[in-house]
Amino acid sequence: MSARGSLALGSNLIAESKRLIPVSWLAFLAPEHSESLLTEGSAEVRRKSAIENFDFNAPFLAKITSGTLKFDLSERLIAKVRSSRARKLQIEIGDLLNETASERDLPTIKMVIDAIHRKDPDLKFVRPSRKMASVVDGELINVNPITLNCTADLMYSVCWITERWLQFANKQERESMVTGYVYP
Repeated sequence: MSARGSLALGSNLIAESKRLIPVSWLAFLAPEHSESLLTEGSAEVRRKSAIENFDFNAPFLAKITSGTLKFDLSERLIAKVRSSRARKLQIEIGDLLNETASERDLPTIKMVIDAIHRKDPDLKFVRPSRKMASVVDGELINVNPITLNCTADLMYSVCWITERWLQFANKQERESMVTGYVYP
């Protein structure tokens, strides 16, 4: 079974995603939701706050994804949230988070949400090469360095969107990177 995430208004599932965290879902969040995402794999956001967060974060996300993704695809998703009478928006991404990530080893969703909220396009992440014990046999192995040069690169890394996928994705795959599968 593959990893899945979901976006729900009350008990109404409005979007779902397999294998990645859709970029527009991050627009509904503020830094105070990071802890819940990291500990529980989900965040519950008052619907009105989710709309305010989206309106605040969406222009920045559109700017840093331009040239790679069409953030305007998220209009259908935000329209569903705006027209709902539900009190809460539930974002469930626990299966999609890298459970072994720490701020030292890999970029985290907390780093990305904070950078989006600050509208910081230049957040960088560097993890030097190192040796670590293999989980298979305990033998020391070399781990390659990771360098991510901007907030968009960190966001794509956290969301599981690879450079190769960005380059070769078809229209439906690109839409899923922005919104997930939005239910009619």
